[in-house]
Amino acid sequence: MGGGHGEGTTYKGITIHQPKRWHTVAGKGLCAVMWFWVFYRAKQDGPVVVGGILGRATMIMAMVVDTSRHQLRKGEQQILKSLCLPEEEEEEEEGLRFGREVKREERMSYLLPHLHSGWAVDQAILSEEERVVVIRFGHDWDDTCMQMDEVLAAVAETIKSFAVIYLVDITEVPDFNTMYELYDPCTVMFFFRNKHIMIDLGTGNNNKINWALKDKQEFIDIVETVYRGARKGRGLVISPKDYSTKYRY
Repeated sequence: MGGGHGEGTTYKGITIHQPKRWHTVAGKGLCAVMWFWVFYRAKQDGPVVVGGILGRATMIMAMVVDTSRHQLRKGEQQILKSLCLPEEEEEEEEGLRFGREVKREERMSYLLPHLHSGWAVDQAILSEEERVVVIRFGHDWDDTCMQMDEVLAAVAETIKSFAVIYLVDITEVPDFNTMYELYDPCTVMFFFRNKHIMIDLGTGNNNKINWALKDKQEFIDIVETVYRGARKGRGLVISPKDYSTKYRY
C-alpha cells in the first residue's frame, strides 16, 4: 500500500518510503540558509539592540546622579542661608544680594533630563525606536532657553507616549555646534530612529527651531506632525502653523 518506489517501512499496511536523495539535500540546504540568515541578522542587529539597552541604562543612571547632585546643592544653599541670615530678613536680603541670579534659579527647569556628553547624545538618539527625540541645545541660564524650557517641561508628560525631551549645554557638549550650526541662543531639533527630521516652519530654516515658543499647544502640534511624518519615512515635514511673520509681532 502507498505510492512511491524504493525500499520502505511497512506498518499496519502503510508503507513509508525512504526520501529520495534530492529531497534530503534540498532540506539540508534550506536549513543551512535559515541558520545563515539567523546568524547574519544577529550580527547586524545585535550591537544595536545591546547598545540601546546599555545606553538607556546609562542615561537613567546619569539622570539620577544629576538630580541627586542638584538636590544636594540646593540643600547646602538652604543650610548656608539659614546659618548666615536671620529667618525674618532672609527673603529681603536674598533679593538685595543675589538679584537676578535668584530669579534665574527659580525659573530654571530641573524636571527635564540633561545630556552631559556627545556619547550620551548619540545614545539618546540611537536608543529610541518608537519615539521622537527632542533636543534643546543652549544654556540653562539663557533667557530664551528658560522660556523654551518652561514650555518643554509643561508638555513633557503630555507627549511622553510619542516623544522624549532632553537638554544639552552647548558649552559643556560642543561636539555638535559646527555640525548643526548651533549659533543661536536656543535651538530645538528633532530626531527619529537615528535620523534628523527637518520641519518647514516658513522661516527659511528647516533644520531647527531657533526661538522660544510660548504656546504649549503649538509645540505639541509640531511634535505630533514630526512624529506622524517620521513614522511614514519622511525626512521633512510641514509645520501646522506658518511662522514666517513671527518677527513682525
